[in-house]
Amino acid sequence: SDRKGSRRGIYWLENPGAEETLRGDAWQRHDIGGSDHEVMFIAVGDLDQDGRHDVIAATRSEILWCQSLANGWKTFPINYPEGVGTGKSAVIVDVNQDGKNDIVFSCENAKGNLSGFRWLSWKQSPTEQHWESHEIGGPLGHKYDRIEMYDVDGDGDLDALCCEERDQLGVFWYENPYNNQAPAALE
Repeated sequence: SDRKGSRRGIYWLENPGAEETLRGDAWQRHDIGGSDHEVMFIAVGDLDQDGRHDVIAATRSEILWCQSLANGWKTFPINYPEGVGTGKSAVIVDVNQDGKNDIVFSCENAKGNLSGFRWLSWKQSPTEQHWESHEIGGPLGHKYDRIEMYDVDGDGDLDALCCEERDQLGVFWYENPYNNQAPAALE
């Protein structure tokens, strides 16, 4: 992805082959979406679970879901809920292990009572307009960055790792409380 200028948007570059690369041949650009947005971090995953790799991208004002189709890409905007900062990063993961992939996102400019870290779930289809918002981080910190999902504690679910650079919170992880059961509370 590229945030600004004539190359902004989401795209993939096709490797022309080993010999061609050694000759310095250019890699062909294939546009995916988001050329009219300031795209922040992107992630690849199968949001709609159709067997194709989709791309999601955090922008300041919304998350872009670029659905992979047999003949190209279709972009769906996913609105941020009220009470959050501006978008920074998003990843695809089944947070609550209900068999449907969710979106975990982080924000910058999450000042005051604004949240900087939440996850979104859908009910019938990821194309629906309203996604349910679930708190992860609360108002502590105000500029979060790239998210990595990893089973930090080895309990079988993916936990969220991130960092915050303005309030000196450093690198931290949020324990996923689901682990194939309803959560007692977010830790």
